[in-house]
Amino acid sequence: MCMKPKVYFVANSHIDPVWLWDKDEGVGVVLETFRRVVEFLKQHEGAVFAASSAQFYKWIEEIDPELFEEIKRLVNDGRWIVVGGWWVEPDCNIPCGESFIRHALYGKKYFKERLGVEVDIGYNIDSFGHSWGLPQVLAKSGYRYYVFMRPNPREKDLPSDVFLWEGPDGSRVLAYRLPTSYSLTGKRIVREVRRLVSSGRRTILILYGSGDHGGGPSKEDLEAIRSLTGEIEVVHADFHAFFREFEDRDLPIVRDELQHHARGCYSALSRIKKLNRRAEISLLEAERYSVMCELLEGSSYPLEELRRAWRRVLFNQFHDILAGTSIPEAYGRVESELGEAMSIAQDVKLRSLRLVSRRIETLGRGIPVVVFNSLPWRRVVPVEVELSWGVEKPVVAVDEKGCLVPSQEVQPSSLVGRGRVRLLFLAELPPMGYRVYWLKPGDVDSDSDLHVADNTLENSRLLVGFDSGGKLFKLELKKLAWNALSSTAGRVVYRDESDTWSHGVEKYDEIIGEFEVLEWRIVERGPVRASIEVESRYGSSKLLETYRVYTGMPYVEVVADLDWREKHKLLKLHFPVNVSGPRAFYGIQFGVIERPCNGMEEPSQGWIDVEDGELSRGLALLVDYKYSFSIEGSTIGVTVARSPIYAHHDPYRPSGALRYRYQDQGSQEFAYILYPHVGGWSASRIPVLYEEILFKPHVLLEYPHKGELPATYSLLEVGESSVLLTALKKAESGKGYIARLFEPLGKEQWTTLKIHATGQEIRARLSPFELKSLLVRPEIPLVTEVNLMECSTT
Repeated sequence: MCMKPKVYFVANSHIDPVWLWDKDEGVGVVLETFRRVVEFLKQHEGAVFAASSAQFYKWIEEIDPELFEEIKRLVNDGRWIVVGGWWVEPDCNIPCGESFIRHALYGKKYFKERLGVEVDIGYNIDSFGHSWGLPQVLAKSGYRYYVFMRPNPREKDLPSDVFLWEGPDGSRVLAYRLPTSYSLTGKRIVREVRRLVSSGRRTILILYGSGDHGGGPSKEDLEAIRSLTGEIEVVHADFHAFFREFEDRDLPIVRDELQHHARGCYSALSRIKKLNRRAEISLLEAERYSVMCELLEGSSYPLEELRRAWRRVLFNQFHDILAGTSIPEAYGRVESELGEAMSIAQDVKLRSLRLVSRRIETLGRGIPVVVFNSLPWRRVVPVEVELSWGVEKPVVAVDEKGCLVPSQEVQPSSLVGRGRVRLLFLAELPPMGYRVYWLKPGDVDSDSDLHVADNTLENSRLLVGFDSGGKLFKLELKKLAWNALSSTAGRVVYRDESDTWSHGVEKYDEIIGEFEVLEWRIVERGPVRASIEVESRYGSSKLLETYRVYTGMPYVEVVADLDWREKHKLLKLHFPVNVSGPRAFYGIQFGVIERPCNGMEEPSQGWIDVEDGELSRGLALLVDYKYSFSIEGSTIGVTVARSPIYAHHDPYRPSGALRYRYQDQGSQEFAYILYPHVGGWSASRIPVLYEEILFKPHVLLEYPHKGELPATYSLLEVGESSVLLTALKKAESGKGYIARLFEPLGKEQWTTLKIHATGQEIRARLSPFELKSLLVRPEIPLVTEVNLMECSTT
C-alpha cells in the first residue's frame, strides 16, 4: 500500500518590527499578534505555533507580563515553539561575524533564563541570502538545524529542500529551505500543498498564518488543512519531529553560500550600513580595552552596560532595517539607537583608557601622548594628534628612549587660530597594549623615501601615477616593475531604475556616464605622507578624493568625500587589474569565498582580491563601510552610492504626480586601500591588513605624571601566526575572559596566545577557517576551550 505524503504544519506569524511602519507600530503588532495566537491555541488543541526573536519576547515580558506567563505555560506544554534563538532575524550578509555570535549568545541566554528553553533550530526565513560563514556559527552555538526561504528555487539551485549545509571550516547543520511562502493562509494552503505533493515531495513542512505585519493563524487555515486529510497525512508538530525524518538519511552536502536574493540590499542606504559597522567596531574595541583596564587598573568590567549596547545594535541589524528597505520615517529611530550604542561603547572605551593612562609614567621629554593598539600583534601605523602649540619651533615626536620618530605637521581641523597644530607621526606599537610618545619643539627629519610631483606619488615600494586628465592609471609594484592597473581607473555612473531591493537584477550593466575631473593638486609632501587631491563632478554630484602614500607602506590609501545628488542612478569605482586568467576572492564572515568574474553584484565583508592564478600576483581593494562589489573580467567594481526610492517594491511603479524620497542623497565619506601584492590573497595576508583598517589606534593626550606602569606595555599577543583575535571580552558568567581566535588564511596554523598581564601562555592549533573560543581565568593556569555560548566543549 502506498503511503500518503506526510505534511507537517506549523503555525507562525512572521513579524517585521520595522519595515513599512516604524518601531512604535511594530511593538504594537508583536503584542497584538502574540495575544491573538495565545487565544488561537486555547481554542484549537492540536495546533502548534512557532516564533523567533528574543527582542519580541522581551517586549512582552516588560509590557504585558500576564501574556508572557501564558506564553511560558504554552512553551512548557509543547504548543508554543521557540525557534531562531537570535535577538532578531537579521540581515545575513552585512553584520560582521562577531555580531552573528552575539545574536546567538544574547538571544539563547534570554530564552534559557526566561523560558527554560535551549533553542537548537536556527531560523532566518525572510533574510536576503545567507553567508557561508553561518554553519560554523550555528554549529558552535548549539544549533542542529537551520530553516530559511531565500534564495528561492529560481534564484539558487539546491539538490533538495533538506540538505547538510557545510561551512568553510567543515562545520555542518541540517538545513531546510521552505519550498513555499512562510505566510500561507486559507485556500492558498491547499493549492500549495497539492503543488508540492505533485512535484514528488513525500515529506514536507509548511508554515501557515498571516505575517509581515503580524496576524497569525486562523480557524479558516485549520479548516483548509483539514480538507486535505484524504490526500495527505496531516501532522501538527514542531520542527524537531520533521527533522528527525531526515537524520538517518544519506543527504546531499552543500558546500556553498546560500545566495542570491535582492542584490540591491548590499548597497542600499549606505549611511545605516556605515553606522552599523562603526557601532560593531566601537563595541569590540570597548570590550578589549575594558579587559585591559580590569587587569591593569582593577576597575570592574561594565558587563551589563555593554550587553545593553550590543542589544541595540543587534535589533537594528533586522533584515529590513540593515538592508535599507524600510520607510524613511523609521530610520530616525534607527540612527538614534545605533548612536546610543556607539556612545555607550565610546564612553566605556574612554573611561577604560583614561584609567589605564593615569597609571603610566609620563614624566619628562615634553607633552605625553599615549597610543593604544587593540590588535594582538606589533604594528607600525600612522597616527594623528591635534593639540594647542604656542611655540614657534615645529612640533616633533620622540619615543621613550628620546629617539625622534618620523613626523610631519598636517592641516588642523579648526580655523580659529589659538595655536592649534596637528601632527602626523609613525607609531610602532606593541601587541594589544600601548606606547607613550612625547611631543616637543624640534627640527623635523625630512629624510624620506617619499617623492611627489604634479602627477605622481612614490615611495620605496609603490609608484602611483595620474594621466593628463587626472585619472589614476598607474599603480606600480616596484620590485616587479608591474603596473597593477591595465588601464585608467574610473568613477562610473550606471542607470538603475530597479526598486529598493533590485528585484530581478543580477548585475548593473547600463553605463550612462562618468565623473569628469575638474582639477587636482598636491596637498602634502611628506616625509611621512604625500598626498594628491582630485576633484571631479557628474551632473549635480561632486567627488573629492585624496590619494595618500605613506613612507614604507605597500599600499595607497584613498579618502573620499562624495556629495551625491542623482536619482535612479548608481556610482561604482572601477579598477581594471592587469592580470590574465583572473580569479576573484571575497572576504566573508569567518571565511573567504571564490566567485566567478562575471560582473554579478556580490556581498563582501569589505575586501576583495583579483589575482593572476599563474603569475601569483594581484590587486586587493579594502573598503570601510561598503559591502557591494562586482568583478567583470579583471575589473573590480565597488558600489559606493545607489539612489532608489525608499521602500519601493516591484511591480509598483512611481507616479509622476507624486514626490518620493530617494536614498543616499547628500554627503558621505568613506575610505579604501589599493594593495598590489606578490602571491595570492592568503600569502599576502589580506584579512590581516583589513583588521588594521577596521581597528585603528586610539590616541590620548596626557599630562606629565608619575605612575607604576611603564612607557610601553603589551597586555596580550597572538604570536608566530596570522591568527586573528575576533573578540576579547568578559565571560557572561562574570568569571574569566573569552579570547576568540580565528584562522583567516585557509590553512592550518599553530599559534601561541601570550597573556602578559597574567603570565599565561596557550599553544593552540587551528584548522583552516576555524573559530576557537578560550576561557581564560587569571587565577587558574589551565585554559578551557568553550563553544560560542561559552560552555565547555569537553
